[in-house]
Amino acid sequence: MYKIGLNNALFILNYMFEELIYDISLTEGNQMTLLETAHTLSGKVPKNARIKDVILVTNLKKGFDYILNKIKENNFYFDKDTFCTVNRLVASNDNFDNLGGFRRYNIKITGAKHTGIEVSNLDISFFETINKYHDDKREGIKIIDLFLNLCKNQYFGDGKMNEAKKLQGDLGVNAVVKLKYPVRLATGQMLDQVTLRRLCVGDLRAVSHLTNEAEQELALFARMTGMIPEDLDCLDLADWKQMQETFRRFTETEPDGK
Repeated sequence: MYKIGLNNALFILNYMFEELIYDISLTEGNQMTLLETAHTLSGKVPKNARIKDVILVTNLKKGFDYILNKIKENNFYFDKDTFCTVNRLVASNDNFDNLGGFRRYNIKITGAKHTGIEVSNLDISFFETINKYHDDKREGIKIIDLFLNLCKNQYFGDGKMNEAKKLQGDLGVNAVVKLKYPVRLATGQMLDQVTLRRLCVGDLRAVSHLTNEAEQELALFARMTGMIPEDLDCLDLADWKQMQETFRRFTETEPDGK
């Protein structure tokens, strides 16, 4: 198999970065064009873009940036921690089943007989898959084999209104704040309500590098809502206080409201 070397591979990846993000986002329902996706990646969000598409593309970029930085620092090793970190970055707005960790519920795949690995077997399956990958001597092919196995086993939850998301709503893990003063986002979409999820320890770790309290709070709310900080900046102070109050209730009560 022809080897191009790490530097050449990174050059090609950077050259095709926008197209690669675009192609992946299409599988998740992105309705933006390649040009609109490229503008979004550069921070110039098209006026008529859907907020869900903007978040999707932005989160995919975060995942790629994380991996690329690890590679450039010669500090990339594929294990469960790396796998889950990438999931937390790319799926922060639509994984309601243990974001940043393996799913806690069994799943069904629409239109397929395959159901994914049972929850109780996820860890064992992952470590068997990883060990097989590291022991495999087939350069190149073993990466494709790893990718297909990871897809087949479905280690993470998804963003559909599934049992996990419904249960979170029932338990008070999510809360909806109806805005007193709806705002028009940069995408052109009117925002009249915001859904907040409870924070986990991983969220606190993710913003711990920020020393400014206001920036740290904004980053936490961005993670809770799946919104980008620039959109949060548009909210009226009265609505911001509503969200802060919801956050305070999250930290003072148990998920069942006690």
